[in-house]
Amino acid sequence: MEGNTPSRKDGISKDEEILIRQKTCVFIRELGIQLKLQVRSTIATALIFFQRFYVRHSLKVHDHHMVALTCLFLAAKTEDEPRKLHKVAEKYHTMLQKKQNKTPIQLLNEETYFTYKSKVCIYERIVLQTLSFDLNVVHPHTIMIKMCKQLTKAPAFSSVKPRDFAQHAFNFLNDSGRTTVGVVYSPNTLAASAVYFAFKYFEIQDIAKRKSKKSKGDEEKEEEEQETEYQKEMRENAADIRDVSLQVMQMYLRDPKIQSEKSKHEKIMRIEGEIKIDMRESEKNSTSLKVETKTTSVSSSTKKENGNHM
Repeated sequence: MEGNTPSRKDGISKDEEILIRQKTCVFIRELGIQLKLQVRSTIATALIFFQRFYVRHSLKVHDHHMVALTCLFLAAKTEDEPRKLHKVAEKYHTMLQKKQNKTPIQLLNEETYFTYKSKVCIYERIVLQTLSFDLNVVHPHTIMIKMCKQLTKAPAFSSVKPRDFAQHAFNFLNDSGRTTVGVVYSPNTLAASAVYFAFKYFEIQDIAKRKSKKSKGDEEKEEEEQETEYQKEMRENAADIRDVSLQVMQMYLRDPKIQSEKSKHEKIMRIEGEIKIDMRESEKNSTSLKVETKTTSVSSSTKKENGNHM
């Protein structure tokens, strides 16, 4: 997350902003499930709307729970799963009281409903203006499934069921909505990050790391044609893929539920450590390549100059 968000300028710390965003995203997901909305389309769209909104607005100025309600209500209409506002308000009212530990739970009365209705109508306009009326969201789930189908035919997957591998990648994508990666990175990069995470989770050698013995002629051409979508994305955007994965791992490590489960916490810590090692190795290789390229360039220039003097 950038260091100059509107919330940060209003005195909200980075940690506090991240925590509020993550908790509210969980709230959106729970409310969406209560309303029986699709997780990978409608709920995922609502999360993107919410994250985009607070890229341009401050948490101090706009009530994050009301913005969350509005984003979900708007996403349901956008994804052709409309819900009546009264039904949405009822679920929201009950959930909000539970979050605030209010007892006994009060039923939604007419006065409170009209207050919600009025606020949603106002916030819907603000959200639409903030999004520049661009409600089109491309989700990475379908791309990820395609990547998994291409990869899970390999012999390396003999110890892991393809369905389990894809399910963990799918869960990663759903959880990534609690961070801002969906606002920053492309659907292809997000999909590849989920696959990259699944490789780490199941401790399978990442197929993108394997070095091919083919090196020239038709063999090179054949290898390029056989390159999977995941391998292509890793070749072109490895740094971004690792950055996405690292941000989601750090989000997991802040989760009290994961902190309380030793085995899960240790697994996430291991994966985070491996991602950081991959990042350092990549930086080292990149530096070596730059030095080698520079040396070659200097050598070529020297030879050219010597040739001119002869």
